[in-house]
Amino acid sequence: MRAARRLVILGATGDLTGRFLLPALARLMEAGQLPDHLQIVGGARSDLNDSGFRQLASEHLQEHAGDVAVEVREAFLERLRYQAIDLADVDDVATIVNGGDSPVTIYFALPPSVFATALRTLDEVGLPPSSRIVIEKPFGEDLESARALNELTSRITGAAGEHA
Repeated sequence: MRAARRLVILGATGDLTGRFLLPALARLMEAGQLPDHLQIVGGARSDLNDSGFRQLASEHLQEHAGDVAVEVREAFLERLRYQAIDLADVDDVATIVNGGDSPVTIYFALPPSVFATALRTLDEVGLPPSSRIVIEKPFGEDLESARALNELTSRITGAAGEHA
């Protein structure tokens, strides 16, 4: 299985991303554990550009990863890209997800209420083989909705991209 060359964070301007995900990625970079080739692309509804997203990320890193060396934080920020997206818009999602035929990892830093919309749009877009979707929240509102989301996720990524 080929390694992902692109990490797409859906919900990139939210609390989960700012408090936990970006600081963790910066710490991985400081430890030499973040692949040099990995592109990190944030997507959310906020009308930002790369520079605005980097400024927001810088503030989060200062607050939640101030122990990471300044030069590492600066190098990490330079790797960040951003695109404003509507999760229900196939063209928006295709633009942020598609970076060639290399696998992509998509991180859902989203409220559970929009999982189904995001998954349906990803299903329409299609992902390169060996792509993965990371979901770190409550999955569904009950057993029936969790099964429906699981079925949709499996259809998008195939068995190789599914992990419990």
